[in-house]
Amino acid sequence: MFPGKRENVLDRSPSPDLCVLLLGFVPDLSLFCGYGCFGSAAVAWEAGKPLVIEEVEVAPPQAMEVRIKILFTALCHTDVYFSFLDFLKALQAAEGARVARASRIIGVDLNPNRFEEAKKFGCTEFLNPKDYDKPIQDVIAERTNGGVDRSVECTGNINAMISAFECVHDGWGVSVLVGVPHQDAAFKTHPIKFLNEKTLKGTFYGNDKTHTHIARGG
Repeated sequence: MFPGKRENVLDRSPSPDLCVLLLGFVPDLSLFCGYGCFGSAAVAWEAGKPLVIEEVEVAPPQAMEVRIKILFTALCHTDVYFSFLDFLKALQAAEGARVARASRIIGVDLNPNRFEEAKKFGCTEFLNPKDYDKPIQDVIAERTNGGVDRSVECTGNINAMISAFECVHDGWGVSVLVGVPHQDAAFKTHPIKFLNEKTLKGTFYGNDKTHTHIARGG
C-alpha cells in the first residue's frame, strides 16, 4: 500500500449522479511507480447541492489499463446542474439562427437587460413573459401567424420547455430542448399538440461528435 493512503471519494458515492472535477493534480513520482496520485477535487455529491472540495486519490492503473493525459474535456451530466451558462447557450442559438438566415429571431427572457446583447447575436425581437397576462406561447403564436418554425429552449426550466414546444407552428414546427431540467421535473402538455404534427427533439452538447469536432493536441 502507498504510505498515507487517503480515502478514495469514489468509493462512497451515494448515487450514480456523482461527478468529480479534478482541480489540481500535479505529476509526481506516483505517475511512474504504479501508485495512485492525490489532489483536490470539486465533488457533486448530488444534483442541486453545492460542490464540495475533497482530497481524493486517483488509483494507479490496473491490469490492462493505462494512465492517460487529458487534453480536452467537457461538462458531464451532473455538472450541468451547476452551470450558469443558460444565457450563453441562448446567444449561441440566436447566432445559429442568424447564420441559417432566419428572418425573425425572437428572444424570450425575464431579464430585459439582455436584449441589447442578444441583438449582437442576431435577435430581432424580444419578449418578456412578465409583460403579458397570457402564456408566452400564446403571445408568440399571435405574433407569428400561428407559431414559429423552430424554437430552441436553453434554460432547463420545465415551464420554458413546455412554452417552447407549444409555440411552434402546427404541421411543421420543431422545438429543440437544450437546457437540462431538474431530475424530478415532469413535461406536461396536451397530446393533441403532437397529433397536430408539432415535433419535439432534445440534444446534449449540441450532439457534438468528440472524435471529429474537438481539436486534437499536437
